[in-house]
Amino acid sequence: MYEVLLCHRRSRQVRGKAFHTQWADERRRLVLELKAQLGYDGYSQLHQLSRCNLLYQAIRLSRSWMFTACFSALQGLPLPPLFRDRGTEREERWDLVEVFQYPSREALIQALVSQAGAEAGARLAADGKQWARRTAAITAEVFVANEDPTLRTPRIVTLFCLRTLSSMTREQMLDYWGRSHKKLVMSLQAALKYREYDQLHVRSAPELTTVVENLGGSTGEEFDGVAVLAYGSQWEVVRALFNPRTQIANLKLVKDEVTFIDGTRSALVFGQED
Repeated sequence: MYEVLLCHRRSRQVRGKAFHTQWADERRRLVLELKAQLGYDGYSQLHQLSRCNLLYQAIRLSRSWMFTACFSALQGLPLPPLFRDRGTEREERWDLVEVFQYPSREALIQALVSQAGAEAGARLAADGKQWARRTAAITAEVFVANEDPTLRTPRIVTLFCLRTLSSMTREQMLDYWGRSHKKLVMSLQAALKYREYDQLHVRSAPELTTVVENLGGSTGEEFDGVAVLAYGSQWEVVRALFNPRTQIANLKLVKDEVTFIDGTRSALVFGQED
């Protein structure tokens, strides 16, 4: 399975409530209207919760420079840069992520590179520019690590848009992430309390670049992968937040992540998907 993710940062002229309402209603209707041209099998929206949300802040803290620098130093790795382009970081604090699902790479390309698909993509891009000041389009192959058939929408999702360390290639990073780190995350499921876990491995090719450009999301440095952890409710995450076993498991993840992920150039979304 392949997915196209459209990650949006809200325009400064648009209030948060109006942005999310517009996307949940009018944008969803437009996407459904264009379903035949876009050719997708499934569509969902992930709405970032308030940035004052305790859970969101706790997740960000666990991936902050302080924690990642400590684990890097303990393992003899170079420290992540203390200062980075704060403007880019703010622009990539995504307020909403749209997810378009396709059964295969061929189906995705056939639909979105066609004239009808390109025209539909242009309509989506033009519509999005009224509400979003920055959009990133991600094309990725989906690898499902854990699936819970009882989990229904709306659901709570932690989504990490990942960039690899400068010392590694994307292929090296995805190989390690898809093998060793995946096994670690799956072994810690009972402690982490997540219900589903997906890895999205970003794919790049001339045809996929055309898809990204047709959807108006070609600006900025590409991400290399997207990690998705899903829960049934915020309450499930709250219970885990105050569980020492969960916190120890989370620190094990961070310790491993610093060996292949550049957290200072990655982006987090914590929200409700429906």
